[in-house]
Amino acid sequence: GALTIPAFSLAGATSAPIRIDVTAAAQPAKEETRPLFIDVTVGKGTVYAQGEIPVYVRVYDSLGMRSGSINQIKAEGASFREEGQQDSYVRTIGKTRYHVVQQTYIMTPQRSGPIEIEPVTLKATIPVPYNSSPSEMARMLGRGNVPMPWLDGSLTRGQEVSLHSDKVTVEVLPRPAQAEGWFLPARAVTVRQSWSGDPAKGRVGDTLTRTLIVEAVGASTNQMPPLQLPDVDGLRQYEEDTQTNSAVIDRQQGAALTKVIAVVPSRAGTFTLPPVTIGWWNTDRKAQEQTTLPAVTLTVAALPGAAAPTPQQAEAPATGATRSEDVPQPAPPPAAGSSIL
Repeated sequence: GALTIPAFSLAGATSAPIRIDVTAAAQPAKEETRPLFIDVTVGKGTVYAQGEIPVYVRVYDSLGMRSGSINQIKAEGASFREEGQQDSYVRTIGKTRYHVVQQTYIMTPQRSGPIEIEPVTLKATIPVPYNSSPSEMARMLGRGNVPMPWLDGSLTRGQEVSLHSDKVTVEVLPRPAQAEGWFLPARAVTVRQSWSGDPAKGRVGDTLTRTLIVEAVGASTNQMPPLQLPDVDGLRQYEEDTQTNSAVIDRQQGAALTKVIAVVPSRAGTFTLPPVTIGWWNTDRKAQEQTTLPAVTLTVAALPGAAAPTPQQAEAPATGATRSEDVPQPAPPPAAGSSIL
């Protein structure tokens, strides 16, 4: 609450009262008594159908298990893929120091609604004294005579145990009614480009390679939009390659679309490639947004030595053409009343 230190006087001078706001003490860390357990945690953030969200499977070990394995993580209505290699580190919970082994998975829901991740099973071999009894082993694992759903089967001197994580439910959101066009849910979207040469110094017949890159934080490869470029009169555009890959963007999981286009001017002049606009759904602001790459102007010069045709050349017949006066003309029709001999 609020406490006030009252004013006090000394040698004719008086201090002002001081107010102190006292907040409640932070809750102590949860005391963890299990010496060996497995935990499944879903990453933060919202997820939509066909989107991606990280899922972390962690084994906490304070016994120094000799070996261990987990079954494949699974859920009806979602697929999983491993992301990177296993990671290991040390963490203290309460008064217990654990060696933690972590495997990250990327979950891709196939539908909206609640999806339940089934318990993941850890089968481990733990070190125990040869003279320990099954009841002593149970007490060492914190089981005792109290039923514990995270541990099944009877403990034997074979030192093998099976443990389960809790079920975890993931709420998959449907497409919002306010979303427009292609549905791209993301926390941030950027569009950038690069050119093999200077677009302001093009020449007729020379190829300029344009590379467009769209990056979406929090999106999956399945959610990246198709990138269609309109035709521009005087420019031939050929798609050379398109790739969509998972990517780490600003230390966050996301997806990147890369499209490579060959641009070949067919005549001299100035040409404008229109803006590239990507519509997307901001999952943080819950609003439709757009990211736009500005229009690009290409200045194309004629090939060296090529001169523009003069008006006389433009009107002259092509080489090998026959003049109209050289072509035999049909005889005029006979006059009225005359006869043909």
